[in-house]
Formats: sequence, C-alpha cells, structure tokens
Amino acid sequence: MQGTVTEKPSFDGQQAAQRLREAMKGFGTDEQALIDAICEHNNQQRQIIRSKYQALFGRDLLEDIKKETGGRFEDVLVALLMPSTEYLASCLKDAFKGIGTDEDAVIELLCSRAPAEIKAIKKAYQEKYGDSLEDKVQSELTGTLCKVVLSLLAGSRDQSKTVNEGQVQQDVADLIAAGVAQWGTDESVFNVILCNRSFPHLQRLFQRYVQETGSNLTDDISREFSGHAQAALLAIVQSALDVPTFFAQKLQHALGGLGTKDNIVIRILVSRSEMDLRDIKVRYEAMFERSLAEAIRKDMSGDYEKVLLRILGEA
Repeated sequence: MQGTVTEKPSFDGQQAAQRLREAMKGFGTDEQALIDAICEHNNQQRQIIRSKYQALFGRDLLEDIKKETGGRFEDVLVALLMPSTEYLASCLKDAFKGIGTDEDAVIELLCSRAPAEIKAIKKAYQEKYGDSLEDKVQSELTGTLCKVVLSLLAGSRDQSKTVNEGQVQQDVADLIAAGVAQWGTDESVFNVILCNRSFPHLQRLFQRYVQETGSNLTDDISREFSGHAQAALLAIVQSALDVPTFFAQKLQHALGGLGTKDNIVIRILVSRSEMDLRDIKVRYEAMFERSLAEAIRKDMSGDYEKVLLRILGEA
C-alpha cells in the first residue's frame, strides 16, 4: 500500500513556518504558497511546523489559516494541519453533530481501521471533547448498528496473518446457521465474526462460504439485514476484501452523482493520503474509466481544486 504524501527528506520546520507567515502577512494571501508549504510535508512534519510557527511568531497557525482562507479550501488546509488521529476524532464528532447522525461517515471511519488506530482515535476523542466515544455511540446509535460500531471500537480484531482453516470452517457453519439456514437472523454471530476475525481470515472465509452455499456472503447479508446495519456489515466485508476498492467506491459515490459530497472527498483524501491513496487512485481509474484527478477537476475549482490535486500528487 502506498500513499501520495511522504516525509520531505530535506525538512526545515523553521523555514516552512516562515514561508507560511510570509504567505499570510500583509494585504492579501498567497494561497499557492500555503498549498506548497503544507502539502509537501507529511503530518508529523506539519506538527513540527505548527510548533515552530507558534515559537517564532507567537501565533496559532491554525487560527491564522482560518482567518486568511475560507470555504472548502480552508477545510482542507485545517484538516491537513491537525494531528491525524485528532482529525479522525473531529470527523466522528461532526458525524454526531446536529439533528440526526451521519451513520455512513461513522462506518467509513471505523470499518477498515486496525486496533492500534482505533485505540488512538478513542484517545484523541476523549482528550479533545472530554467524552468517551463509546458513550457517544450509545447515545446516538441504536440496534444492530450500535452493536457493530461498539464491537469495532473494542479494537479486538485479530491481526494475525496466518489462517486457521478449522476456525474458518466453523465460522462458515456458524454464519450459515445464524442466517440462511433459519427463519430470522442471529445478528450477534455476524457481529462477532466480522468484527473480530483478521482480514486474511475473513478473505478465506468468504471463499469457503461461496463453496458451501453457492452464494456470496454479501448477497446473504443484503437479504438478512437492512438499513445502516446492512451498510456497516457490507463495509467490513468490502474492507476485508480490498481497502482501496472500498474507498474508490466511496469516492465515486461522492463525485459521481448529483452534487458533490465534499465532506466525503476531503475526509478520504486527507485521511488516506499517507496510507494507500496511490492505490485508491489506481483502483478508481480501473473501476470507473476516468482518473480521480479528472473527477476532481470536473467537480471542483479554484484553490480547493488545486489543494486536492496536490494531495493526489497530480499538481
């Protein structure tokens, strides 16, 4: 897996901080200089730049960015400058904000994360908002979806690369018994298996499930579940099969319909930029016969377009 943003080899945090101050000092703002100074560094380096900026000028870089920029361009720069886990915690906070919860955002943010990442996100959420993420989930979500999300937050997914064939066979039998083999569905069995088994284990399980039943597990989940609970379980399956494909589909949903869902685009590009965004780009083009950069250029404009293309490594 490869990201599009990497550590800058010849890093000078003080020089970068001075460039940012120059870009915002006096009349007008040099937006291209902001893009260059922020996007050519990885997140760890950006945190050093923020500290240097505070020490040199006695000013908060984030607050200056908010004063000097606006709209979606501001949203992207602020997201890039936040520590990675704090940014993910803020995305979850936004998902719970206002009337109704953005369940799709919660699912997307958690379904592909390793236990260490989940632990870091929970810690950042607690520190930033003084609230337990589990408590927030229980107050905002209900039913099977709530149970699935709490299971993901437990961070107990096995990280082993080896697959126990006997356990795979037992899990397949348990899923069949809990789903297609009976009237009604034992949702807890799906929850335990999909939220706790390793991704290599689940990949093998999906193969064996088809061999045993003649149908894909995704099809049976679609028949046995509905609504956001169905979406959550399908997201886990898709993430286990191939994370870049999962996010490529998310981006197409955000860019391919009527009106662009900017929050999704920003969230994915920023949060995956150092992980697997290069793989997501390749998968997107293979699946949808246009490059992700083309899709961005079609739907975005101005400095907002420029900063997204820079994150993609296309500008």
